[in-house]
Amino acid sequence: MTTLGLASSSRDESTTMKDRPQNLTRTVPIVILGLILLTSCDRFYDRESRRLLASPKNTVVFVNVSVLPMDSERILEHQTVIVSEGKIKAISSEAGATIPEGAERVDGTGKFLMPGLTDMHVHLVTDRRDMFLYVANGVTSVRNMAGFQVPSILGRIVPILDVPDHLELREDIRNEKRFGPTIFTTGKQLDGKNPFKQPWPLSQIVLTPEDAEEAVRQQKKDGFDFVKIYHMLDPLVYERIVKTADEIGIKVVGHVPLKVGLKTVLSTKPSMQSIEHMTGFVDNFRGRLYFPDSELDSYAALMKKSGIWICPTIIVWTTWIRSENLKSLADNENVQYVSPTVRKFWMERIERGVNVVEGSGGSYPAEYMQVYLRVARALHKAGVPFLMGTDSVSPYVIPGFSVHQELKLLTEVGLTPYEALVAATRNPAAALGQDANMGTVEIGKVADLLLLDANPFLNIANAQKRAGVMVQGRWFTQAQLQETLDRMKASF
Repeated sequence: MTTLGLASSSRDESTTMKDRPQNLTRTVPIVILGLILLTSCDRFYDRESRRLLASPKNTVVFVNVSVLPMDSERILEHQTVIVSEGKIKAISSEAGATIPEGAERVDGTGKFLMPGLTDMHVHLVTDRRDMFLYVANGVTSVRNMAGFQVPSILGRIVPILDVPDHLELREDIRNEKRFGPTIFTTGKQLDGKNPFKQPWPLSQIVLTPEDAEEAVRQQKKDGFDFVKIYHMLDPLVYERIVKTADEIGIKVVGHVPLKVGLKTVLSTKPSMQSIEHMTGFVDNFRGRLYFPDSELDSYAALMKKSGIWICPTIIVWTTWIRSENLKSLADNENVQYVSPTVRKFWMERIERGVNVVEGSGGSYPAEYMQVYLRVARALHKAGVPFLMGTDSVSPYVIPGFSVHQELKLLTEVGLTPYEALVAATRNPAAALGQDANMGTVEIGKVADLLLLDANPFLNIANAQKRAGVMVQGRWFTQAQLQETLDRMKASF
């Protein structure tokens, strides 16, 4: 979610006229630093991309490997998997396999081969070097949740630092001009007038049904993969968005608008394809449900019936804490792979009140988190299909690494390790309309693969025990990917 604050959010979101000169004075050095770092980031990203993509795309054979196809909870042991020209060409028992001459062999003895992971809720706005973090953590596809076609000057001068042309970046990665996970992206998120803040740079304000229809048609024409909606849409505007999207064949995803409400979204057609962050269920200003607790199971059943996916992003709510605990967020060891400028930006936002929750008792943040966990449990119990997403790069939701935190949290609300992995592989493929290309290990699919040293069906933490990652048929050992992360860290 492009962050909404709680108790202290007004300090972050509203600026009076008399405050602006002082704010501008503080902003100018950040702008200059941001532009310098933007150039540095681009240079490193492009240089490292060229290095990683320079090697020829060889035929690769995984020998004597256990395959987790992810079409069901099964394991195919002692398999030979042949990858050529970016696709899975053959899967067979080891005894019957014919290995092409000159192929690169990868010993799969004691290892497990599964589809690459997909993070279904990211924001590619801070640092293009994040592409390396995703792949190094086994993430081979992402759904970007607020996209630009052409980077605006505003996006380049605020301390977000690096808002790319998402369509250009998407195509460059698919065509192997740049390195990274496959990108699917929404356009700018469509929102109404928000009385509490200035428009987010990645938002487009639509106030009438006519404006809404024009925006949806333009995003489809421009080539975006989804339309994202946000909190403040009026009901008639929402209705026109989902109607137009249905007519022209583009899915609507995002937040349940406050004036529309969950019941309308779940009970009317056409509607949204996925609901993000459990919006509509939880009032994140008050840390409680929008409806009586006794009605939660009924709403969960209604969502199951609607066919709408849930992308809960549980991990993002773990960063909403009490003010006296703010510094603890920086203790995450993986922060070392986030640029110092982004870290500074995160901490400044938090210190201004974003992500801070205060209540009458010291246990309030824990109780707040329990509301989200309770909703996620109810949705899983009702059989609502899950999509794994993280909301990186919200403060301290670190690209790539946070995927494994989210997978663990999914198992804590009742999903088995297999079910959690389905939410990160097969379900995203279905939601993206990419069943034929990704999500399972099958002949003919794109070779986005993850080789593990231990069985993740036994323990979800084993999904972090990577021997290597294959991206569009290119094989990288974990040591090679770690070398890139080390070089990236040195570039800060």
